[in-house]
Amino acid sequence: MLELPQEFYKDAIRPGLAVYGYGSGIVSPILSIYAPIIKIAFVRQGEHISYGDYTAPRDMLVASIRAGYADGIRRKADPNADNRFVSVNGVLCPIVGQVCMDITMVDVSKVKICYRDKVFVLGNGISANDIALAENTNVYEVLTSFKGRVNRRYIKPRFN
Repeated sequence: MLELPQEFYKDAIRPGLAVYGYGSGIVSPILSIYAPIIKIAFVRQGEHISYGDYTAPRDMLVASIRAGYADGIRRKADPNADNRFVSVNGVLCPIVGQVCMDITMVDVSKVKICYRDKVFVLGNGISANDIALAENTNVYEVLTSFKGRVNRRYIKPRFN
């Protein structure tokens, strides 16, 4: 183990969640995750969506986005849960059915959309706190789950 000189003791910090902009009222979230829409389909009441037993409770417009659990979207055990959302054009839209490895289905019946729209899994109205609460986990686990295939774009910060 690396030994630090005595003068450096108590002179360091462990930023933890603050690196992502969480955990304190003096920082703001810096991370957003979004995916493109790859398909828009009209689904009739009673039709199945995704794997498992999720059945459309009414006629709905469903967008498939190109991201799934391999990209970090949490795969909840209960696809019928009604507390999983993404943000489409600033409107919270529920995830419907089971999240697949590469694709997630979203009820976009209440929002005007097109294929060029970004669907935010995190950011734009969806916080890591929201996801952690819905998934019965902690913010650390949510923030560190987006890895692997996720394309990263770093933006130089602007200071006032």
